[in-house]
This record gives sequence, C-alpha cells and structure tokens, in this order.
Amino acid sequence: MGRFILTLGNITPLFLQGIAWISPDHRVLRLRTDLLHPVSNINLSRETSEIDYRPYHFLTSPTTFFLPNRVTVSVEWGRKRLRNEHIFSKFQLFNVDVHEDSASTAPVLDATRTVFRVNPNNDNVHVNLGLAFDNKGNLDAAIGEYHEALRLNPDNDLAHYNLGMALDDKGDLEGALLEYRETLRLDPGNEGAHLNLGSLLFKKGNVDAAIAEYREGLRLNPENDSAHYNLGIALGTKGTLGEAISETRTALRLDPKNPQLHYSLAYWLEKQGDRENALGEYRIAYTLKPESSQFKRAYERLAHKGKSRRASGSTTRNPAEGV
Repeated sequence: MGRFILTLGNITPLFLQGIAWISPDHRVLRLRTDLLHPVSNINLSRETSEIDYRPYHFLTSPTTFFLPNRVTVSVEWGRKRLRNEHIFSKFQLFNVDVHEDSASTAPVLDATRTVFRVNPNNDNVHVNLGLAFDNKGNLDAAIGEYHEALRLNPDNDLAHYNLGMALDDKGDLEGALLEYRETLRLDPGNEGAHLNLGSLLFKKGNVDAAIAEYREGLRLNPENDSAHYNLGIALGTKGTLGEAISETRTALRLDPKNPQLHYSLAYWLEKQGDRENALGEYRIAYTLKPESSQFKRAYERLAHKGKSRRASGSTTRNPAEGV
C-alpha cells in the first residue's frame, strides 16, 4: 500500500507492486515499485520509484553498508509528467532519533545549498541543486548548475539528461537534442531520454527517427501509455493508420479514462473511414471532458455529417496538435 497526497491535502491510497534485486549474500542492490493499476479518479497513470544501492565503507566501521546511491521517482498525473532524481554520495555514520515531519521527496533548496557550501566540487551536488532550481521554475539557474556538474564530470549522464529537459523547456531544441543523445551514449537504458528524444525528432519533422526512439522506449517499458500514444501519432502521420490505431488502443488499455486518447483513436478511425466507431470514441472523449470545445466540435461535426455536410465549418484537428 502507498498513498498519493494532492495539493489540497486529500490522500488517495495506492496499490503498489514491487521487485527487488538481491545479491548472493542477501543484500538489497535495487528496489523498484510501480502502480498495480492506474488510479482513474485522480488521473494517476504512473508512479514509479527506483532505488539503486552501492557499497559504502566508513573509516570507523569494519562493516560494508549498501546505501542508496540514486533515488528516482517518476509520476504521470493527468497531463503532467514529473521526475525527481536524487544522488547520494557522502554519508556520515552516527546514532540519531528521527522524526519525519514531511512526506515530500522533492529536493529542498535550502538543504541543497547547505550541502553545496560543504562540498562545491561534487558534481552530484550541482545536479541536486539544479533540480531544486528546476522545481522552483528557475530554468536559467538550473541550467547553470547542470553545466557546472558537467564541467566537474563530463560523463554524468543524469546531468546531461536534466540539462536536456531544461533546455527543452526553454525551447532550445538543438541543445536538448545533443544532451539527450549524450545521455543515451552514457546510459542507453534511459527510457525517458529515448521518449524525449523521439518527441524532439518528431517536432523537427524526422518522423522515422522519432518512431525508432519511441519503440526503443517501449522496449524498455512496454507499459508506458504516453509512449504508445506518441508512437501512434507518429505512425498516423506517416499514413500507417492500422498501426496508429493499434498503438492508441494499447495506450487506452493502460489509461482508459484519458479523453485525449479517445479523441486520438477517433481521429485515426475517422481517417480510416470507420465513421461509426470514430463517432463512439468522440462521444466518450466529450463525455469525459465536456468542457473541451475541441471534443464537442469533433463529435457534433461527425454526428451531423450524414445529415448536412455544411452543418459545421470546423475541421478535426490532428491529435498531435492537442499535445
């Protein structure tokens, strides 16, 4: 069991499933938990926590401790994608009574500044400080910290990845493209880098390369509904409507209450000439999100198409335009 805390203080219980990697001498090397199933009432489609452990030696103890080296939390909530990563490299061994006052896992800016003053030459400290600035919306400061981390350690894949996302958010597509590619050179298994790179390539009109990145991301995580959705859009753009419909249906299986996915499926079905099923999907999209004028226009246009071809002057937008 887990819980998801909304900004208004409402707590939603979650069912989680997990896997642990155990060494031959029974030490935990890695932990991962995922949602057992999406939580439709709060539009939470993904919450993944990953903890990687590394051996650590203290001068005052003969025991080797396996301690967290990297903690990654990825959340897809509605149309928001959130990702926090924390790197731990310096530990102290002492006895302490602990009382936890907050369930937040986000980097705290003041705490990160304290570490920064103590150890400014640690690249991971700059990565964490960059994350703190990034979470506060200060992209320029975040980018500066990621660059400083890479000056200290040019092979820090997390710094490259976070820098790519920050540049992407600022609209520097070429810079982000380079950083995502460098991330994948250092860590080919970074699912997020493959998907983000695919989205950038799609924006630049390189649809075939985008499809290849989406497929690689799905090879790493076949349960990523957003990746199936984006792959469907890319395939549909190329005119392979059958595959586009198949990918969008898979995304809907993973996130059945997402109105954008129903709209996207309706769009490809209509393009394929399947008016009846397209109308049904437009109806579902509109029912799930009645305040959307886009969904309403698409449903009403197709519903009245057989009665009067001039009933509406609107046209159906490509689902990629709504992303």
